[in-house]
Amino acid sequence: MVNPINVNWDVDRYADKVNLSQPNRDGSATAEPERLKKFFPEAVLGKISVPATIVDRHGKILVVHLPDILTASRIEHLNHITGGLRESLLKTVDPKDVNKYWRDDGYMVPAEGGEFGAGRITVAPAYFMQRREVQQWLAALTTSEVLWNAITGVVAPDLFQAGNSAFSQAIKEVRHGSKKNPKNPAPVDSWPSIFSGLEIIANRVTFSHRDAGGSPSLFDLLVSLGRNHHATLALADLHAELDYSPGAMVYIAGQGARTFCWSLA
Repeated sequence: MVNPINVNWDVDRYADKVNLSQPNRDGSATAEPERLKKFFPEAVLGKISVPATIVDRHGKILVVHLPDILTASRIEHLNHITGGLRESLLKTVDPKDVNKYWRDDGYMVPAEGGEFGAGRITVAPAYFMQRREVQQWLAALTTSEVLWNAITGVVAPDLFQAGNSAFSQAIKEVRHGSKKNPKNPAPVDSWPSIFSGLEIIANRVTFSHRDAGGSPSLFDLLVSLGRNHHATLALADLHAELDYSPGAMVYIAGQGARTFCWSLA
C-alpha cells in the first residue's frame, strides 16, 4: 500500500448514510456534508500531489492516487487518438440549452474548438461499434487499456477479478449466440477493458457529485490526459485536492467518497 493516509471512518457505514441527491446547479454546497458530520469525524486532508492511498479505519481503500504514472510518450499517443474525437465531442454540447441536466453542464468550449473540443462520449460494448471514429479510437486504446487493467489488478484485485469474470461469461454467451446467427457482430469480443463502460469527458468543470451506481467495494477509475494543465480533483467529503495533471490515475471507491469535482488552476 503506497503512502497510506488514514481516515477515521467505516466506509461501508459511510456509504449506508450517504444520500445520493443531485448537486446544486450553482456549485454551492448541499446540506449533506453537515448532516454527515453528525455520524463521522470531519476529514481534512488538504492538497495531495504524491502517490497516496486513503484508507478507512479498517484499512479498506477509499482512494488510490497515482500522479505521473503514465509516460510522456503514452500521454502523447492518447492525446493524439482522442483528438480524433473532437468533432464528435463538440456535437454533444449545446450552448443554447439553458435547461440542460447537470451532467450535461459545465463545459468550456475553447476558441475555435481547440484540440479536443468539449463534451462527453459514453462508450460501452453494446453500442461502440455504431460509430466508426469511436471504434478506431478504442482499437488504438487497446495497449493502454492492457496497462490500466494490469494496474487495476494490483490496486484493486477484487474489481479486476469481478470485471474479468463478467466479461469472460459475456463473451461465452455472445459467441454461443454468434454460432446461431454468424452475421451479427460481437463487439464484446473486442472490448479491451475490465470496466463495463468508458466515458470521455473533455474541457469540463464538474459539479461535486456521487456515483449513484457505485458499489462501496468497487472503484471508479479516472485518467487525466491533455496538455500543460494543472487540474485538481476535489473530494469534498475528504476536504482533499488531488493533483490531476496529465498522466495521473485515480481510483475512487464507488460510494465511499464524493466523486470528482475538477477545477482548472
